[in-house]
Amino acid sequence: MERNQIRIGLVSSIFWAGFGEVIRQCHQRHPEFEITFTELSPERQKQALARKEIDLGLARFADTVNIHPLLAETIYRESMVLVVSDEHPLRDRKRVSLPELAGEPFVLMSRANSSSTDLIINACLVEGFYPHLNQEVVEPNTLMAVVATSLQVALVPASYARQKWPHVRFIRLEQAIPADLCVLYAPPGDGQPAAVAIRHFIDTMSAQMNRPTAD
Repeated sequence: MERNQIRIGLVSSIFWAGFGEVIRQCHQRHPEFEITFTELSPERQKQALARKEIDLGLARFADTVNIHPLLAETIYRESMVLVVSDEHPLRDRKRVSLPELAGEPFVLMSRANSSSTDLIINACLVEGFYPHLNQEVVEPNTLMAVVATSLQVALVPASYARQKWPHVRFIRLEQAIPADLCVLYAPPGDGQPAAVAIRHFIDTMSAQMNRPTAD
């Protein structure tokens, strides 16, 4: 008999150490289910959810807008921050306002894969300028490498600063641009065998993500 599965789609940048504890707890409570992960862009996640190829998606706030009939829940709230190289003129700033970036060359995530870039563009338009999009990339690791080796700037979720990225500085923004981590899923059908396990996985992941961290 084939083992029941909870199939989760996510982008590579969302993996974090707490996943191991989430999986362990879910296995203890629901040993009949196997949890599997597939790396998918947010747009591919939505398509896979609609086709019932995965049970959950993990994406950022920007990719939860206008997704009917899919549903979304926020499991971790955070905002965008500015990231620059350690040779950029802004490197020693503690806080920056968006209008100060009007003349800066931006590297952002590909709009074909994620809605975060459009969210950033709209935030800049509210402040009176259209950002100079110098480059779009597919992978977050590529974006960070570009910033580290150039004078281009980027806006990324604040949690990126928890990882060790060489030759970059993270700077707070005056304006709040949401970068919340969210789960995406289709409305559960009647008698869906994994519904209880999926709910437990979501709740456990939210609890792990929001645990206080030691200074």
